[in-house]
Amino acid sequence: MLLELLAGLSFGLAFLILQLGLLVALLRFRLYDAEAVISRSATFPPITLGVAAVFAAAVATVVISPLQERIQRWSERRFQRNLVMLRDDLPECVRELRETDSTRELLDETLRRIETGVRTTRLAVLLNGDVAAIRGISADAVAEWLKEFDPAACQEEVCASSDRIFPIRVPLKTKSTEKDWIGWLLVGPRPDGSILSKDEQHALIDVAGPITMAIRIASRREDRERMLESRIEALEAIRSRKRAKGVRKRTSC
Repeated sequence: MLLELLAGLSFGLAFLILQLGLLVALLRFRLYDAEAVISRSATFPPITLGVAAVFAAAVATVVISPLQERIQRWSERRFQRNLVMLRDDLPECVRELRETDSTRELLDETLRRIETGVRTTRLAVLLNGDVAAIRGISADAVAEWLKEFDPAACQEEVCASSDRIFPIRVPLKTKSTEKDWIGWLLVGPRPDGSILSKDEQHALIDVAGPITMAIRIASRREDRERMLESRIEALEAIRSRKRAKGVRKRTSC
């Protein structure tokens, strides 16, 4: 209402200035000078309208855009609650799990949350070309599917509608502009056979970065833990051999 009121006042002011210009031209100046005065007066309405348009755009930027964002967020929370939880909660979850859980446990929890968020029938994670985690499908079925999977064909589009097993293939990489990836997040159709919506696809792309980072950190942590365990075992073996030698020496004496 405020915007319409300001627009009406600006429009009326423009015509008022034009009428005053004509009146001054006819009363104060000679008639043949009226054309020049009218010409100058006629420039004010476009300027006034231009200022009103700029002001209206500014009002739209300040008021309407935030309002649209709020309505969009409310609509998502009301009608896409599971998807919002997936997009907002999964990154924080994997950041916590990467410090304590194994990579397998991390992937299992990730797939469970994705299944709840997008209501898919089957999921799988490929790491370095191998099947690292599955849900709703057997390892043999994934291995059979891999025989015809061409990663190079999925670099631009994450959706392959002709694929009935895994129509959604999201590359696991830290950034969307990154060329190298550590694997793939494979997502099947919904129970009714339909493919995930664009919003769901974008949500999976958004969480792919945090998932990738969590996998990398958990894998490096596991490598360090295995290396530490190996060193501890080696030290224990050396101590055991020394103890055995000491026992033999005391026995021989």
